[in-house]
Amino acid sequence: MAVLSVLIAGCDVIPEGERLLPLPATAPQSNALLIDFTGFLCVNCPMAAEEAQRLQQTYPDHLVVVAMHPKDNHFTQTTLPQYDYTCDAANVYYNAFGGTSTTPFPTGIVDMQAGWLNYSEWATAVRTSVLRPKNGRLSLTISDVDESSRRFTLTAESMLGDARVLLWLVADSVHGAQMMPDGSTNLDYTHRHMLRDAIADRTTPVNGLSYTLTDTIGGQVLPMTDYSVVGVLMERESGELIDVQQIKIMK
Repeated sequence: MAVLSVLIAGCDVIPEGERLLPLPATAPQSNALLIDFTGFLCVNCPMAAEEAQRLQQTYPDHLVVVAMHPKDNHFTQTTLPQYDYTCDAANVYYNAFGGTSTTPFPTGIVDMQAGWLNYSEWATAVRTSVLRPKNGRLSLTISDVDESSRRFTLTAESMLGDARVLLWLVADSVHGAQMMPDGSTNLDYTHRHMLRDAIADRTTPVNGLSYTLTDTIGGQVLPMTDYSVVGVLMERESGELIDVQQIKIMK
């Protein structure tokens, strides 16, 4: 498929021995957020996804990963709707961090702090974050789930009086196209942690926010069990990350 055989150059290749940095034995203290900016035309993005999965296995209760497919990077652009994994929200954050059409992928951001990180640097940045004390906690609750209308109610609470909370819709187990490190095209690749929508950006608390899931991905209508909500709690003035939580919409 010709459209999937282009743009394979430009992805950063990192030797495995350089990206598997040693992790501390000290138990993690806080939660961290890793944003993986990725695209289906990037041959090295699957290796970055593997690194994100490895880090989640290392910190299973303390690391949230969100994969963003921004519209404005050439590794995500396609005229074929079945391979379009982009969303407006991903583009907003990508542009806010200074992304361009030629920013090399894969790349990441930890804890919403500006500064592109190659996936060889993710382990160190995540380790630093989870070992850094953060003064605050976010609580997410989902209720009134209705499968027939694909509607649910979301509540987000924090002890902090004037904190900012971002609420994101994230899809998992999305099967679709992906260029692989050997240059082949995997048409049944499993995309993980895929950002689909920004539900809210407001001060806490968020009480009883009703949301209807209308998302489709490449023509696919995923079951509600494949979706979760990620909540990012930040200091309102400095933008420093205080906490991040993830909750499944349905078990």
